[in-house]
Amino acid sequence: MNNLTELIEVCHWMNEKNYSPATSGNYSLRINEKNLYVSASGVDKGKLKTSDFINMDLQGEYTNETLKPSDEAMIHAKIMELVPEANCVLHSHSIAGTALSMFTKDNQIEFCGFELQKAFSKIKSHSETIRFHIFENTQDINQFANELEHNWKEDFSNTPCLILRGHGIYVWAESIQRAKRFLEGAEFLMAVRVEQIKMGLK
Repeated sequence: MNNLTELIEVCHWMNEKNYSPATSGNYSLRINEKNLYVSASGVDKGKLKTSDFINMDLQGEYTNETLKPSDEAMIHAKIMELVPEANCVLHSHSIAGTALSMFTKDNQIEFCGFELQKAFSKIKSHSETIRFHIFENTQDINQFANELEHNWKEDFSNTPCLILRGHGIYVWAESIQRAKRFLEGAEFLMAVRVEQIKMGLK
C-alpha cells in the first residue's frame, strides 16, 4: 500500500464518521521538504481517489490544470513548514468540534483527567492538563497561515492540533496512522465535553 492510498482510507473513515459533510474537510501528505499532496476542493470525501490529490509546493504553487487545491491548502503547507517532522495533516468538520468552539468564549479548551488524553504520544498521564487552542475563523487563508506562524503555541509539540472557531480542527503527525489517532482522540475528548455541557457538568 502506498502512502497516498493509506491516506485515502483514512479520509474515507473520516467521512463515515461524519467528519467531512458536504465535501468539507481536507488532507495532505508530505512528499519531500518542498512539496506535499493536498486534497482537491469540492470533492466528495467519501469518494476520494489518488487523482483527487494535487502536488503543491509549500508556497502554494501547483501545475494541475483541471483541479484546484482545497481552499485551506496553505494552512497545511504552513504547518509542514513550521513542523519539519509533520508528514500528514488532517482537517475535520465534526459537529462536536464545531459546536464546542462556538460555545466557549475562550481561546483554548482544556482537558484533564481523561485517559484518552494519552492518544497524544507525548502525554503520559490522565492527570496532565492539555489544551486545544482556538483561532478565529477567516476566509483569508493566506493571511491566517502567516498569522499562525507568528502565534505558534509552544504546547503544539505535545498536543499537535488547533481549532478554527465554528469551522473545524487540524491535527498533524509524522505518520498517517498517528495523525488518525490524534484526530480520533481529539474528537472523542470534544464529544465528551459537549456531553458534559449538555448534562450541566461543565
